[in-house]
Amino acid sequence: MKYDIFISYRRDGGYDTAKHLYDLLIRDGYKVSFDIDTLRSGDFDVQLLTRIEQCKDFILIVDAHAFDRTLDPSFDPSKDWLRCELAHALKLNKNIIPVFLAGVSGFPEDLPADVVGVVKKNGPEYNKYYFNNFYKTLKYKFLKSWSIKKKVLVALIPLIICTLVVFPFLYPYIISKESAPTPVEEPDIVFWQNPLDPHVTNEKELREFLISHLDEVAPSQIGGDPYYTNDAFHYWNSLNDANSQLNVGLCYLVGYGCDVDKTKAIEYISDAANNESVFAQYVLGVCYYNGIGVPKNLTHAEQWLENAADGGKIVEARCDYGIFLAIIYNTNRAGQYLMWSSEGCYAKAHYVIGYFYGNSGNLNEFYKYMQMAADQGYIYADMAMLSLYSNMYRANNYFDIIDIDIDTILERLTSYMGSEIDQVKYILAEYYYSTADMNKSFELLCESVRLGHPKAMHDLALFYVNDHPCCDYDSKKAMELFHQSAELGYTQAMDKLGQIYEKGLLGVTKNPQEAEKWHKMVSKDIIYQQNKQLQQFMQAQQYSQQ
Repeated sequence: MKYDIFISYRRDGGYDTAKHLYDLLIRDGYKVSFDIDTLRSGDFDVQLLTRIEQCKDFILIVDAHAFDRTLDPSFDPSKDWLRCELAHALKLNKNIIPVFLAGVSGFPEDLPADVVGVVKKNGPEYNKYYFNNFYKTLKYKFLKSWSIKKKVLVALIPLIICTLVVFPFLYPYIISKESAPTPVEEPDIVFWQNPLDPHVTNEKELREFLISHLDEVAPSQIGGDPYYTNDAFHYWNSLNDANSQLNVGLCYLVGYGCDVDKTKAIEYISDAANNESVFAQYVLGVCYYNGIGVPKNLTHAEQWLENAADGGKIVEARCDYGIFLAIIYNTNRAGQYLMWSSEGCYAKAHYVIGYFYGNSGNLNEFYKYMQMAADQGYIYADMAMLSLYSNMYRANNYFDIIDIDIDTILERLTSYMGSEIDQVKYILAEYYYSTADMNKSFELLCESVRLGHPKAMHDLALFYVNDHPCCDYDSKKAMELFHQSAELGYTQAMDKLGQIYEKGLLGVTKNPQEAEKWHKMVSKDIIYQQNKQLQQFMQAQQYSQQ
């Protein structure tokens, strides 16, 4: 296979960005060399040289530690693959495009002679919050390679010219008087999901859960400090029982005592799952649901989650399978599994049941289950209670229904203000807005926006176009925020942009094409549509306590 583009990166620090670019470029019809870890064995491999020689473009992912080995005089240059790749690309005068990640503004000084030429190379400005703009700039201004689509178009040029020559003679016979509408460009967006909505365990949550599990099992199996993970990894790898296969797989999945290798992780975890390890079946189901180490496959996800939920008393499996059933099938069976998980004192299950009761209008049951989750330290339960409280406070009908301990909730949430959970500041901003403390709400929204919270961007934009004393009217700033929010996948911001461009609001000229673009994006948000179903889930069917 001949490649157009070669992506060079450090596995620790640059993998996620490299993989994201690879996926997008492959989707857009480029032939990209990326999955090269299997080629990196022993000395610098001749296959890599061949791939670089084939490519027109050489994308270099530069993270904060990309050149640490290169600058280390004690490190064998022949083992420094990134350096070898870059040196070969420079030697062949390839189109080298550096991509500087967060915290990196340029190349380090004193680079070795074989790679120092890279300092003269330029690339597009990388920003994860404006990734779409970065990617378009990369594709249209920096890449010299042609996608398969473009190659096909060039091949069709003779036919196109022939058509243009013949067209004037055919024109009188064309019946239609209207030209075809101009295609509407659809932005590449991963839709944002509110972390307060019920969801099957995602990759970040799975990683935290697995590290906690490995910390627990490592000392019990090999003795001593759980942080001696190399010893634990090699111990498990020497055995062949289901539990050891599982633990080796988990180590590969989270990089515990070894390098992260999701493909190997799935191999070991699959072996353990087929050897009747219920825990492995649960992890495998989550991996298939999220596409971790395997292509996303809801059929396989359902199979393994159901096996785990039915095969043991793993409360996490029962909860996630219940959520899966609610999201995908909207079935009452979901309640049965969620209740089983809740009876096992699993905080997330308490939370999800409370969420569904809240959507059904049964606020006493909502508060009961949310309080059970909050008592176990589940911070999202406090956020859900405060969010509902804020909405009902504005409607002036909350206090007649339940007696919520708002002071305790505010105290707990405020203690999380310095955490990485940007949703906390947004929920507090929502609360202060409901109590008419606009200055405090505005301040917290600004902080949430700084942390990259899409919903906060949307709400802050509303401040700039409504009559609020804490800020001046600024339709330009509001439009910037609406666009930022929409580009980060927040559906309501997309909906707002559709209305603005359709009706010519906020001083914006009417633009039917732009309006259509955002309206179509809203209609394609599957999660948004699923959440509408979830809100109706408990209205039609109540959970059985039996």
